[in-house]
Amino acid sequence: MERIGQCNIVRSILFFTLVMLILLSATRNVLAASIIVDEAKFCNEPGYSHMHYGQGTYGFSCMKNKNHALGDMFELPVRTRISSIEVFAYAANSTTESPFTGTYIGIYDGRPDQGGKAVWGDTTTNRLIATDFTGCYRILFNTYDTKRPIMRVEAEVDLILEAGTYWLVYALESTYSVFFTPPNVYADPNTAGTAIQFDDGGWHPAKDENTVQASIPFRILGDKMGFVIMPRLRQLSKLKHQTV
Repeated sequence: MERIGQCNIVRSILFFTLVMLILLSATRNVLAASIIVDEAKFCNEPGYSHMHYGQGTYGFSCMKNKNHALGDMFELPVRTRISSIEVFAYAANSTTESPFTGTYIGIYDGRPDQGGKAVWGDTTTNRLIATDFTGCYRILFNTYDTKRPIMRVEAEVDLILEAGTYWLVYALESTYSVFFTPPNVYADPNTAGTAIQFDDGGWHPAKDENTVQASIPFRILGDKMGFVIMPRLRQLSKLKHQTV
């Protein structure tokens, strides 16, 4: 009877292990999906992306039709599976129905004009999966209007990156010929960012009125890769007498 009992325990252990392996495969060993990087700081008061006194740049061009692009740095603290990336842009005098029709996106292992290499993405694949109004308008200091409704533009990504520092680069397409990405707005208008812009054939810092380097808004969504710890199993040699 003891041998039969031990066989049943072995079967139970094997079944438990198989179930855990199936669950691990199904979940890809990740935690719940979430916003991994949140650099969307453009809406600094309810309904408005309100420039500070002395600021004058509504936004930076990310127009693919003019061979323009924007880039900024981000960090991943752990190995991460990226499922999508959200960027933000507006077309002056548009309605609150998003006019954006294309998202072209890439990720680099360093600043692209300083030796960084592309690790994912390209300039030819439209990865747009969703776009809608954020509920926020871009305005000058103390000039409240609704001429520049800011849209969320989401690109599909299927990529695993190790922990480290990377650069996001993107360009957009729209039914409007002219459109821009608003910079982030911080409490201190002298807060410097790391945004860069590609135009005139090269990359350069994206600056407000050519003074303070800006930070552009984006979010990275996905899963921080995790590991499920298997419970420690007792050794069969230490099991007490078992009966069926």
